[in-house]
Amino acid sequence: MTNPERIYNFLRERTPAPVCDDCVAGHAEVSPRQQVNPVAVALGLTTDFTRGRGTCSICQDEKLVTRSLRHF
Repeated sequence: MTNPERIYNFLRERTPAPVCDDCVAGHAEVSPRQQVNPVAVALGLTTDFTRGRGTCSICQDEKLVTRSLRHF
């Protein structure tokens, strides 16, 4: 499975919980961590995801998070 697929699947499984890039990287086993940002930004431009400031549902930090809006 590719890193973008891991990120997409992880966020969909956590619908509708917001998750920061650091937690996505750690829990979806994406390495290097910097690969999460461009994928999350692209997902945030779709109608199925949002991206913005919020509280991460995993680490509880206030930071940039991505949230899946639809679980198929």
